[in-house]
Amino acid sequence: MLGAFGPAALASRSTGKFCAGLVPGMTVAEFEARAEAARYTSSKVREGVWMVEHPSSLGRAYCVARFDASGRLTSKALGE
Repeated sequence: MLGAFGPAALASRSTGKFCAGLVPGMTVAEFEARAEAARYTSSKVREGVWMVEHPSSLGRAYCVARFDASGRLTSKALGE
């Protein structure tokens, strides 16, 4: 069981740490660079909303980041 679900559980924890480390005011470019450095998948959900996901999370853990009109981070939320 641990072998099957362990990686997803670790990915969920890692995603939480990633999301907690996002700093209000950071730019979209900084956000994308941080996601790329961590080897996360980032995608634009809609205008001003981006999502990152750990490749081993099996779609269960992700971080949603919201940016204002000037491209600065205003809020973040971990989804599971």
